[in-house]
Amino acid sequence: MNNKKIALSLLVITLNMFSLVGCNKTEEVKVKENVVLETTPKPNEKVNVNVDVQQPQQPVERTKTDVVVVNNDKSGKDLAVMNANIQKLQDQLKSSNDQSKIELNKQIQKMNADKLQLQKQVATLQTKSVQANAKTQSDQNLDITKQQYRDSSRTKIDDFSKKMDDLKTKVANLNDPEKTQADNDISRIEDSKAETEKKLNDIDASKDISSLKIAKNQIDNMLTDLDKKYTQLLASKFSGK
Repeated sequence: MNNKKIALSLLVITLNMFSLVGCNKTEEVKVKENVVLETTPKPNEKVNVNVDVQQPQQPVERTKTDVVVVNNDKSGKDLAVMNANIQKLQDQLKSSNDQSKIELNKQIQKMNADKLQLQKQVATLQTKSVQANAKTQSDQNLDITKQQYRDSSRTKIDDFSKKMDDLKTKVANLNDPEKTQADNDISRIEDSKAETEKKLNDIDASKDISSLKIAKNQIDNMLTDLDKKYTQLLASKFSGK
């Protein structure tokens, strides 16, 4: 009996020892499972920095008949997207380790460079837009002035034609050789009037205010000369009659 009790006690002790060893192993596994991974990379180890950024579209220059259209709203949104992306990187930079900061700083520098380039492009397009709009306004002013000059010159030519028609009626009642001489003078005046009317085309063809004024002055001078010839003819044939 004593031997059986001793053997039984040894068996219990052995089982307890195995039980203790098993618990220690379990605890060891648990410790290993709870190990926190290091965030500091090993030397020369490549660090991947992934930031969710949006890609802004580049501003597009559109031209039509020398008029540049700039979508300032779109360009402003693109710049806002860039600023938001840069802010994301800067926020991440605050909680990053040294190696990650290097990569983040590189991305921030590149984005700042892209942002500067976009700002330059927008500024260039805005300048072109202002210039094109100014040119358009200048063209509109030129067209208005052309119409005014043409209407004014046309009215003067028509008024002169009416005076010539009255003169022709008077000349028709003259006797030769005065009538024949007057008819020849009238014919030369009519030729000069036709040349004056052709000058109206110079008004339409003018590319700027300067050339337009030159064309207008030439017509005025020709009309003045016509009026002198008319007055001389009228005086020579009908003075005192």
